[in-house]
Amino acid sequence: MEKFKNSLETPKTPDRAKLEKLLQGVSEYLKNKEGVPVDQDCRLDPWAFQGIYSEQEIKEDQLKAEQHKHSAESQESKTPADQESQMIGEVAEELTTIVWNKVLRDKFVTVRTTLYDDTKNGVDHIIIEKSTGKTICAIDDVSAITGLTLSRKKIRAQEIMKRGGATLKYGLVVDKNKRFSLARWQKELPYFYLPLAGSEVDKLVAEINDSTQETSETEKKLVAYQIQVIREQVKEQQKLLRNQVVLNSNQAQKLNKIAEIFNDQLIASIIGSR
Repeated sequence: MEKFKNSLETPKTPDRAKLEKLLQGVSEYLKNKEGVPVDQDCRLDPWAFQGIYSEQEIKEDQLKAEQHKHSAESQESKTPADQESQMIGEVAEELTTIVWNKVLRDKFVTVRTTLYDDTKNGVDHIIIEKSTGKTICAIDDVSAITGLTLSRKKIRAQEIMKRGGATLKYGLVVDKNKRFSLARWQKELPYFYLPLAGSEVDKLVAEINDSTQETSETEKKLVAYQIQVIREQVKEQQKLLRNQVVLNSNQAQKLNKIAEIFNDQLIASIIGSR
């Protein structure tokens, strides 16, 4: 698991065609097998929320998200190196979508958020536990393992925790019939960031199996590494909660539940599976 975070090599361009094919395969799985309305990039489709939100409100949210995205790109992508870094970040997010839905599809559904929630609320993914139907956490992918970017993400995670957790305008839950249902405003979701060295991304893409039905050892190790990262952040957040003057018992219970779900046995089952 160490190899995913200890490299000083210059990032190389990953195989985007391979990723796009895998994303489309995962998208078809999510739509046809799980009944989750996603687009070809595995993002929740905001237009599926018509009836929950008005068409005009969805249009306005989409416009805000696109404007925010283009503004960020114009500010951060002034050089080829900046553009490369931004692309690597997108690939890191896509990798998480693919490997979690391949390695852990029996236990969890992992979905990319709408572009609005990505840009507005800083959440890239939500993870839903299939046995309970609950959204157990929100995830922000980070293509950096050191430096200012990672420091900012850590500070942001702490700030979100102090507010009680992450918020999503376009959410996903499981109804009483065990079917996925769209949700208005999910709040107080435990929030974690997943750092991944940009220099490792192209290697990871090269080593993942190009079938959505089969997994490579690299994919299993990546998911196990990401679970371990979440576990470490759970401990950090639990410690911060204990130091608060007024303990948020609801938040503490959610963190305890995540610690129970992402346990040693789960990691062992991933690494030992064939």
